[in-house]
Amino acid sequence: MVGHKGAVRTMSFWGVVAITFTASAAQTFGAGLRFGLAGHAGFPAQKPYQTLDTQGQISRINGLGMTSYRAAGLHWDFTTFGPYGAEKLKTYVDTMHAAGIEPIIVLNPAPQEKTSEMDAYNSAYDFARYVAQVLAGKRIKYYEIGNEYDIEMVVTGYGHLPSDFDTTMYNKARGVVKGLMAGVRSVTSSGQFLVGGSGLHWGYTQRLYDDGIRWDITKFHWYSTNDRDSTAAPATDFSGYHYNLFEILSKFQRPLICTEVGVTAADFNYDNNKMAAWFDRMMTQWFELAPRYDFQLACIYQMLDQPQSPRVGEHTIGLFRGDDGHVGEDKPQAVTVRKWMTNKHPIVTAGSDQIITLPTSATLSGSATDDGLPNPPAALTYKWRKVDGPGAVVFADRNAPRTTASFSVEGTYTLTLIANDSIRRGSDKLAVTVLPSLATP
Repeated sequence: MVGHKGAVRTMSFWGVVAITFTASAAQTFGAGLRFGLAGHAGFPAQKPYQTLDTQGQISRINGLGMTSYRAAGLHWDFTTFGPYGAEKLKTYVDTMHAAGIEPIIVLNPAPQEKTSEMDAYNSAYDFARYVAQVLAGKRIKYYEIGNEYDIEMVVTGYGHLPSDFDTTMYNKARGVVKGLMAGVRSVTSSGQFLVGGSGLHWGYTQRLYDDGIRWDITKFHWYSTNDRDSTAAPATDFSGYHYNLFEILSKFQRPLICTEVGVTAADFNYDNNKMAAWFDRMMTQWFELAPRYDFQLACIYQMLDQPQSPRVGEHTIGLFRGDDGHVGEDKPQAVTVRKWMTNKHPIVTAGSDQIITLPTSATLSGSATDDGLPNPPAALTYKWRKVDGPGAVVFADRNAPRTTASFSVEGTYTLTLIANDSIRRGSDKLAVTVLPSLATP
């Protein structure tokens, strides 16, 4: 068993900070699924995020109608910045809170920089304890534990099996994961832990679980390369097999959060319009799937193009431009995501309650108003349903807002009219009291 030192020292750290906006009731989808944005707002920030300050980033997120923002920042060398770094982190969190933002703290020290699992655990413990002390008294809801530790550890297979990962490297990662959680808990009992692998590497998550590690929310990453145009479960892996990743991750009996979802630009020949269409399709499909799996949040990666990054894959995958002189300007991806996010649910009126006498049918005069989004289809579909009642209900046309309904027996029935704009739904109910037929004189 890996232990930790009793003494607490000022430990270097520089992991990752993610910021999530608290969703208002109007911004919370269906069963709680929210889409947010991911980016980089470290201390110091990476280019071009140095150009777009915190308020500029908040403006872009609010303009998209988003509810969350995941921004990368910290690593082991945090003590290089001393009290200045700690104050910057506290000020950043306070600024986000003042703007109605709930920060997710992503603890991401590099396990492979340590000599052993014990060293990794002890360093991670001190790291997390220091972070928790810096943020003491602040409202922190989530701690994301590590970021893509699994990628460099795969030595065989596709990361589907616990045995696909290098044992020495995995052990160090395990030490960090356990140390991070223990370090936070040594300071505070609040905050939920997000743990998991990236892409289709669920074997890493399974191995942590098999080793007795437990967390609150299972997290994962998803890029267009994983799905080969399906964008939703089941996905197509490089091996050519189909997997329902959401279903696989749900076996850990935890809610799901995707902390990065984005495109691999080469998959679309760097065509912004094609990438925008992928985002639209992904968001629609994930919205439909979310209630089945308690899928709560997905952060789109990333806010800005990073043409200055040494990683070519970062150059053109932003929703907004990042080239000098144009930082923060819309790309087709931003326009598409904004339309999706700002789409309002239909406002439905089922009509007034009624009292009828058998064998008379009820005349239903439903209606709905909508904002015309998304376009296409820019149109609503309708469906009448029986919610409650003692007998059968037959609708003359259940897919028309104005129709008739006949009832098999007397009693009180509740009917609902649902309007669907292809992404969001609205509904309204009415009661129909059905009296017995009058006796023939």
